[in-house]
Amino acid sequence: MKPGLEAEKITMKLLKENGTDARWSTPEEDMFLKVDLWFPIDGGWIGVQLSTDMEDISGEKGHIVLNRGIVPMWVDWDRLQVAVEEDDGADLTKEFCRRVREVFNNFPNLKIFSEPEWDLRLQMK
Repeated sequence: MKPGLEAEKITMKLLKENGTDARWSTPEEDMFLKVDLWFPIDGGWIGVQLSTDMEDISGEKGHIVLNRGIVPMWVDWDRLQVAVEEDDGADLTKEFCRRVREVFNNFPNLKIFSEPEWDLRLQMK
């Protein structure tokens, strides 16, 4: 399995274990919109694109997803593995949530959806 896909699974597992009600995206949302998961925020949901490649997500890929109203988020593959091995992902989860909120607060074009799904009618809250 590619580290990116495994990182998505680990990130979701850690978020759930530490009290964040994140949701998986559909395969179509992932393929066409680059939304890997839905993150709860301000009574709604925002799409998040995860990457283990910091250069990629902070470069063109990150700009593309930001322009689509999606949060680009880097996750450190090595730190994820340590969190799993030590069965302690609370700090990593807290940091991830803080970073998602920070991006959200700094980019007013990010879309908040009433449901954790990308409706073709773009039902935004």
